[in-house]
Amino acid sequence: MALPVPTDSNRPNWNPSDCDDWEICNDNGFVYKRRRRIRHLQPSSSSADNADATSLRRYRRARKRKYLLSLKDKYTQELNHWKSLSFDSAVAADVVPTSTSASSVAPPLLPTEAQPEQQPVIDELLLQAEAQEAVLRKLSELCDYVDSVCVAEEEIFAKEFADLPIWGSPKALVSCLQSL
Repeated sequence: MALPVPTDSNRPNWNPSDCDDWEICNDNGFVYKRRRRIRHLQPSSSSADNADATSLRRYRRARKRKYLLSLKDKYTQELNHWKSLSFDSAVAADVVPTSTSASSVAPPLLPTEAQPEQQPVIDELLLQAEAQEAVLRKLSELCDYVDSVCVAEEEIFAKEFADLPIWGSPKALVSCLQSL
């Protein structure tokens, strides 16, 4: 005995136009049904709509151009800042060898008659140590600058946090919330 297979036509409230409201979508193997979108195929032929679309397009283009120019200025300022920092570090590295070459003209601090073959090696090591000292001094200055900037930002943040109305009296908080 075969059981009747239920079909859409056997259902009491079935309407064939309901099938047209849904579409089957396959999204990378995930199959689902969604309501069909209403597509307007009638082109707008009025000149007012075309003028509005043109003015809207121009406005969007101008707004995008303004945003991109401000972004370009921001990145240019950041690049200039990094170039100046790079230049400062390069100058510090260049200044150290020139100052150490002038000190190599001066007589050695501890001349020893017994080991003259080791004197150039000692002079070279002294020059390297002085160069490293100058680089470390410059890095220390940069670290101090960055630390001062961080402390200033932290103080501003702490002040803004402390100035919140929630830390005041409950009446002031309620009046502040009511004004919003």
